[in-house]
Amino acid sequence: MPGSLSKVYTDALTAHKSGDLVAAEQGYRTLAAANPSEPEAYYLLGAVLTQRGCQEEALGPLRTCLNHQPNHAPALNVLGSVLSGLGQDEEAINALSKAAALKPNNCLLYTSDAADDSLRVDLGGRRIIKKILQLGIVRLSV
Repeated sequence: MPGSLSKVYTDALTAHKSGDLVAAEQGYRTLAAANPSEPEAYYLLGAVLTQRGCQEEALGPLRTCLNHQPNHAPALNVLGSVLSGLGQDEEAINALSKAAALKPNNCLLYTSDAADDSLRVDLGGRRIIKKILQLGIVRLSV
């Protein structure tokens, strides 16, 4: 990554971590435009759009990430959460199941309404978790 893009990446991550989602989104859009074959930029853009409550808009970058890197577990996890929030349960289950299979200790199936509210978006929720457990796709570890 050239020096100027490295700074854009660092600045966007810093903005994202500090809660400046608009600045983070701008940075991730710049990165994606400058390097359209880089899946991480699309994943981060999709994640920040999700956090901003722009679920439908997040689908494009997340799917672009997965077109470049089909086994990108974090993107699958966020995609599943977004799809769940949009009521697309079967697709959500497929994405979340694949994420859990790839990274069983890193796949987040949100159960807390408080966690969902803090992100202003339904990220999975009890409905999807119940279906995944009923299908025996993943097991809960306590």
